[in-house]
Amino acid sequence: MPGDAGEGTEIGGLMPMEGDMWPPDLPNHWMVYFAVEDTDAACARCEELGGKVSVSAFDVPVGRMAVLNDPVGAFFSVIALKS
Repeated sequence: MPGDAGEGTEIGGLMPMEGDMWPPDLPNHWMVYFAVEDTDAACARCEELGGKVSVSAFDVPVGRMAVLNDPVGAFFSVIALKS
């Protein structure tokens, strides 16, 4: 269910946390996504700066994404959208 900032620019979305890819005890939550040019490079840079890759880069229909932690443990995601 994407949000729209006008002129077809999506600014948000929702997805069910169901299926084998999600732990059964995963609570409902919000996730911040940052658009990047290269997801794999962003993962490498995160680790160089003291963060961690929680979920390695993987492909989704709209691009390539990963879940990262900053050096104090906050979660966020990065995504390189397909053009």
